Amino acid sequence: VIRLADARVVTGVVTDAATGEPIKKFLAMPVIVFRPDFYHTRTTDAKVGQDGKYELPLTGSGDPNDRYRVRFEADGYRSVVSEESFGPLDGRATLNYPLQPAPPRAGRVVDADGGRVAGATVLEASPTDVPDTSNGKPDSWGTRPITTDATGSFHLKATTEPVRVRAYHDLGFAEKALAPDDEEVGEMKLEPWATISGRLLQSGRPVADQAVYFYPLVSRGLTEARFQDSYSAQTDAEGRFAFDRIPPVKGALKAYLGPWRESPLTSSESLPLELRPGEHRQVTLGGEGATINGRVVATGRDNDDLSKQWSLNYLVSRDAGVAYPNEAEALSFEPSGPLQAAWLRQPDFQSWVATRRNYFVKLADDGQLQIHGVEPGEYDLVIQLYEQPAGCLVETIGEKIVPVTVTAADVASGQLDIGNVDVPCRVGPRVGSDMRAFQFTDAGGRVRYVDEMKGQYVLLHVWATWCAPCIESMPALKATVEMYSESPLTVVGLNVDEDAASARTTAKRQQMNWAQNYLGADSDLMRQLAVSSAPAYYLIGLDGKLVGSANQWEAMEALLSTALE
Repeated sequence: VIRLADARVVTGVVTDAATGEPIKKFLAMPVIVFRPDFYHTRTTDAKVGQDGKYELPLTGSGDPNDRYRVRFEADGYRSVVSEESFGPLDGRATLNYPLQPAPPRAGRVVDADGGRVAGATVLEASPTDVPDTSNGKPDSWGTRPITTDATGSFHLKATTEPVRVRAYHDLGFAEKALAPDDEEVGEMKLEPWATISGRLLQSGRPVADQAVYFYPLVSRGLTEARFQDSYSAQTDAEGRFAFDRIPPVKGALKAYLGPWRESPLTSSESLPLELRPGEHRQVTLGGEGATINGRVVATGRDNDDLSKQWSLNYLVSRDAGVAYPNEAEALSFEPSGPLQAAWLRQPDFQSWVATRRNYFVKLADDGQLQIHGVEPGEYDLVIQLYEQPAGCLVETIGEKIVPVTVTAADVASGQLDIGNVDVPCRVGPRVGSDMRAFQFTDAGGRVRYVDEMKGQYVLLHVWATWCAPCIESMPALKATVEMYSESPLTVVGLNVDEDAASARTTAKRQQMNWAQNYLGADSDLMRQLAVSSAPAYYLIGLDGKLVGSANQWEAMEALLSTALE
């Protein structure tokens, strides 16, 4: 029996590495380890240590399976995040830590003419401490801004991590990257904010009460120092929107549209912008141009219905856009000529699409499409169809790329009809399908065929670490597995993470003590099963035939109960 009051605490002594003396005053903060390359510092849970001693509760996420590292900070010392990690159920833990003395790093904020700027807000980010910002200002919750003095000066603690430093002021914005061994921040020159105003239209009419977002094209990886930025505005009754504090960077502007919510929009134009310091950009989304009409037809499914709403579709311009940012990670494909199906499976495809003028296309259930305000040019229409998900979209069951040419005559007439777009679709196994030829790796690491499992029910469970519904359903799944531990049931996990090491860590932390198959993000087995979303469950009967499948655990739990009891 572990008393949680004791188990959820790390204590210890923090000392000066040079003298061995206790540090008079310092901060200790929990850092949640979501996965080996993904951390989050809970600055709101910081505890002040006195005379070298501290006591830090590990209560941030509320999940008893989560792990925590500890961040230590003190004036005159180099801040550090411990390599050791602790779990709330590990027992009362002890962590003694020596901090290396190091002078603070000085910086100064100046305006475009070199004048010193008092009252500027300075914010620091690292791979483990990621501040949130909204519309060009630090969020009031969870961030730790500092303010420049009358001479524009500020000081930051030395650290063992790479950091990015930002300065915010009504006069503008500045950002600088620093390595751990950089001794000074130096001068940060503000560049005047860019501004954007515009209207959102559809069929020439304003669209009210819609969210419009600006996304910088350069996004940082989880192992890099980074900020979590958000730039958004809401359209008024006349479809107008405005952004007053946008950094002078390359970005994409678009109204929100996706398959998960109802919307008055049937398409959403994404406009790539290269903003200059102090520039004001006036734009119209969904404005003048042709309306493209058509219908997507799923073929090869016999009488199986498929709601086309669950799809990710884009009309992508071949020639209108901005250059891919030099500071972004190099693309894994060469984007020249017509759009290729292979590009869709690259992790940086969305990053490239954001540099092109494109339109997200929301299909009606019956496949009808309308794309508004399309200017003359050469385009590729990307159709990606999925089964209706209970959690996260994983793999298409059908996809097609169709070249589309919009002429000046089409714009003058206002319409372009592309007719039916036939999309060949896979159909996964149905009730009664023979599953005996399917392979999996068992808990002992042996490759087995379902045919070898005569006399056993086999439950295939598709999951991913990045899929919140997968993790949320895990306790119920584990409880059911334990309940039927004496029953003829073999459970096989099918993980679809790109990073198998991270998935293995999560499986161990979640105590998924059954066979796990780490298939990756591009798997023949997933295509054979026509897995479209995660989580997904397939129950194979004693005779090797499919008893049933489900995306909701409750439905599979009921099916298991009927079969096993």
